This record gives sequence, C-alpha cells and structure tokens, in this order.
Amino acid sequence: MPDAVPTHAALSQLLVALTIEIDNEAEQRFPHRTTNHGSSASPRAPWLVSFPLWVHCLRYVPDSGVAGAELVERSRLTSRSMATIVKRMSRWWGYLRVDGNRVVHLTDGGLLARRAWTPLPEEIERRWDGRFGAAPVKALRDSLALIVEQFELDMPDYLPLGEARLRRRPQAAVHDDAPLSTLLSKLLLAFALDFDGVSTLELSQYTAAQGARLGIAANLLRVLERPTPLATLPELTGVAPVTLENWVGALAKHGFATVAPGPNRRRIVDPSERGDAARVEYEVWVERVEDRFATRFGAATWSALRDALSPFSEARLLDGIEPHPDGWRAQVRRATALPHQPLVTARGGFPDGS
Repeated sequence: MPDAVPTHAALSQLLVALTIEIDNEAEQRFPHRTTNHGSSASPRAPWLVSFPLWVHCLRYVPDSGVAGAELVERSRLTSRSMATIVKRMSRWWGYLRVDGNRVVHLTDGGLLARRAWTPLPEEIERRWDGRFGAAPVKALRDSLALIVEQFELDMPDYLPLGEARLRRRPQAAVHDDAPLSTLLSKLLLAFALDFDGVSTLELSQYTAAQGARLGIAANLLRVLERPTPLATLPELTGVAPVTLENWVGALAKHGFATVAPGPNRRRIVDPSERGDAARVEYEVWVERVEDRFATRFGAATWSALRDALSPFSEARLLDGIEPHPDGWRAQVRRATALPHQPLVTARGGFPDGS
C-alpha cells in the first residue's frame, strides 16, 4: 500500500470492494428488480439493495418474524434509523411486511434474499484467500481484531444507514470469528466518529448523519484542489454520479464551491476559499489521526495493520469486482477507483453511493 494512501482510505477500498463482490453474487441468487437495469423476475420481486441491508436488517428477521423493538436492539442502530430501514424494506422495496402488532416479517422475496446473502460473507472471504493468499487475509483479520477488541463502544456490524446506537461494549464480546466486513466497518466508523469530533464542515442534511463529514471530505473535497470538470469526479473518486451531483449542489449552496459552464459545455466545479479550507482541514486530520490511533491502540499493533494492508492494492481490488455479464454494474461505466470512505446511502445501502 503506497504510503500516500491514509489507513482509513485503504480500509475503505477493502470494504467497498468486498461489499461489491458480495453484491455481485447476491444479485445472481434471488429474484429482484431494478429501476434502470431490468428485472430477474416479476415486477413484484424485491427491488435490489446492497449487503448492508442484510447486515442491519434481513439477517435478524427469523421465519417467524421479530418485534420491531427487538430488531432495533439486535441491529445496534437507533430506533429512528431502523424505522427508516423497515419502512423502505417493506413499503418501498418489498422485503418485509409489518403486522398490526408491529412484528416484522419477511415476504417471500425477503426470505429468498436472506437465504442468498447468508453464506456470501464467508464465500467471498474464501475467494480472497485464493486471490491474495490465506496468510495475508489472516494477517489482515488478526491485525483488525487486535484493534477492534480495544474499542469501548459496541458498534454495529456495518457502517450505519443513519446512526449507530453507541453503547459500552460488553466485556464478553470477542471478534475472532467476525466477518472481515464487520472488522473493517467498526474501525472505519471509529475514523468517521473521530473526524466528526474535530471537523467544522457543515452542509445541512448532508453532514447530519454519523460519519457523513468524512465521506464528503475524503472523497470529494480531497480531489478539488483546482477547478475540476464535474463529469470526471466519478472516475477520480469511485463515487456514483448521483451522489456526487447531490454533494456538488450542497457545496455550491453552502459556499464551498462554484459550478459554472466550461469548455464544451462541461460543468466545472471550482473550490472557494471555504472549500480549500475544508480540504486542508481534512488533510491535517489525516496527518494527525495516524499518530493518535497509533498511541491509542499501540504503535506495534498499528504498524502491523499498515503492513497487513500492503497486499491489497486498489488495482487488485478493482480486478475482483468485475460484474457478471447480466449484472447491473455491467451496464454502467466500470469503476476505475474505490472510495476513500464508504457511503451507505438511503437509496439501497450501496457503499459507493449508487
């Protein structure tokens, strides 16, 4: 891993690639529909969502159903965040139904989706053993577990869609058998919470959710050192165009950038002094957080994590997310970069903001 890539960015690239690989396989294994890329079944099949929705919701719903309060407790998300997920997964996307007693049940499509996703974290990790080597994958897992075991807070198993319900971690909690996605997510959330604590970046609803500030700074502001064509931002950041459009609009509204026509009618995003200051704030944080985290978790432990990340280059991760020919990602522009902070959006939880 190049020294220029911050630890949180390297971890983000790993988690996004891992999630996309899982999603690519899940897409082949249960009936679903999409907005722009067709359907594998009838129009009543569930609308395709991403792996984080299985992590936060589907896996906790047994065949007999689960009370809404229990679903909140299991997920380690806030009640408000889980209410949003259940509303979308039931009324909008077709995976759940809620009865008059507020018991959450799987639909037939939701049951098939839960069964499809359940084995995939382990399957894709075994695939990584073959691609990168079992020893490097184990070294990465072990180094992450040594850090996560030191957390005082009990974090959810994936970056939250909404907000995590942060409570003191049970002393009995261990992570030896946790999926790699869980270990990566917990450390990435720790980075995001740290940045939330020091950042002055304020973009109304776009930084209201936990960790949103780091997503905007690490992905978009990071590359806006000079006037940049809007059309090139997906290639530079690995973030989906729809999310970048929203962010750029928010930056312009709050005085962080201007957007104006350029050559060949291409819109140019030009950072203002306020935008430059926000980018520098992020760059200063990157320089300081490595020392802070090394002190917090132990210099040897932190160094071991950095060493364990070296086999997992962005290029090799991108090679692994080649979609199936009939997958929806095969119908859009192929990714040439991976985000420096995952984006679990309300449009379906896709980690690149799709």
